[in-house]
Amino acid sequence: MDEHFKKRIMELSEQSYTRDILRYTDFLDMEEQALYHSMKRELGSERQLLFGGHEDADRNVLMFLPDYMEEDYRLIKEGDLSRAEALSVVSMLELRPVNERFSDELSHRDFLGALMNLGIERKKTGDILTDGKKAYIFLMSDIADFVAKELTKVKHTNVICSIKPLSDCGIRPRLEELKVNAASERADAVAAAVFKLSRETASKLVSGGLVYVSGRELSKASYELKEGDRVSVRGYGKFIYHGVENTTKKGRLYLRISKYV
Repeated sequence: MDEHFKKRIMELSEQSYTRDILRYTDFLDMEEQALYHSMKRELGSERQLLFGGHEDADRNVLMFLPDYMEEDYRLIKEGDLSRAEALSVVSMLELRPVNERFSDELSHRDFLGALMNLGIERKKTGDILTDGKKAYIFLMSDIADFVAKELTKVKHTNVICSIKPLSDCGIRPRLEELKVNAASERADAVAAAVFKLSRETASKLVSGGLVYVSGRELSKASYELKEGDRVSVRGYGKFIYHGVENTTKKGRLYLRISKYV
């Protein structure tokens, strides 16, 4: 799978570079994004962009932009969603219950299941943000019209589904601000403190390829986190590392963390 994936990425990069055209993948999961990062320097295209439709997206489309889209590349990297939307790669659907009073409490799994029931492949869909009633679903633009028309029920709840501008997303990930005590800024030590694990367990998660830092698979538990690093631990959650708040007399660190809840 790894070699097939890498070959496909190389082909898209080469096509964009030699033909000066926009090329892109479907949505990539964390493992695929880590593979991309491992080969990033080998790719010919300079304008490489991971984009999932909203800030802090877990699932992202990898885009290779041609020379004439240099300004688009710069603006999208700066967070200009309207510029990204103009590329017609990623779209967003808003789902609302027809009658909120009688709707079910709906989960991420419920919305994903409704998409799968339409025969939609997982790679065609990105993140799903929900508050238990409404949801915003990011997906490839080429299937947006079909899904908006056909997705009328989630679980037992009738829903209204419509395409909205990316900037209209009304749900943001919730963050819990924490101050945790750890022996060092090593990734395994911080992850253990955040998720209340033993240091040994955290180290095994790293060696098992289950810890990602800013989209890259972490290969060494001894990696020291840097301010702004986004850490994802599969099966446990993710957090943003903000650095050392203060140090105790015994040399232990109080670290500032934003944990996704």
